[in-house]
Amino acid sequence: MPYMRQGKIEQSLRAGRQGVERQPDLVLAHYFLGAAYMVATESSPHGYQPAVKHLLGATVTDPRWLASWLCLGQLATMCGEYDHAQQYLLRGLELERRGPGFGYFIGPEMVLATVTQRQGHIGKAREIYASAAASFESCDHV
Repeated sequence: MPYMRQGKIEQSLRAGRQGVERQPDLVLAHYFLGAAYMVATESSPHGYQPAVKHLLGATVTDPRWLASWLCLGQLATMCGEYDHAQQYLLRGLELERRGPGFGYFIGPEMVLATVTQRQGHIGKAREIYASAAASFESCDHV
């Protein structure tokens, strides 16, 4: 993760691959490698498939790690795969609503509102955005 924050994508990918190789049963290894590939998509479209592969690997390793579902939803949204995005984000939202615990993260509702808006359901999107904003106000995650 420090490599990503420093813009060192190749080092981040290398470290992520080593993490998965050394600890294939650790959700964070798959998640961070998937996240590194997701960041790599900013400069190359070749990162999308490996990002999805490793983020899905994280959900198989431990489906309670909400950030994996959020990233999958974001990737699907960026690719215009709104049905898939909605599926991933609803799974993440289900986990978020269970409250703090392992893998707790906030954000799926905001991306879900974007998906709903892009699908042309403007009124429903506004409702989801308002609900997400209210959730953010009552959360001390960040």
